[in-house]
Amino acid sequence: MTTLAGPGSPAGRLAVEPLIEQFAGRSQRAGEAIRLPTELVLRESSGPAKRRA
Repeated sequence: MTTLAGPGSPAGRLAVEPLIEQFAGRSQRAGEAIRLPTELVLRESSGPAKRRA
């Protein structure tokens, strides 16, 4: 299985902060893109299936 690894807690915070600001009536982030670093993690289970003899 191949996955993407990224910052879990910071990603959650960055997702919720604009919502809190919007509810408080001080939102300045309409349409703002937020980019976080990610890493492609190739696991041993990645690749073609093994052939059966």
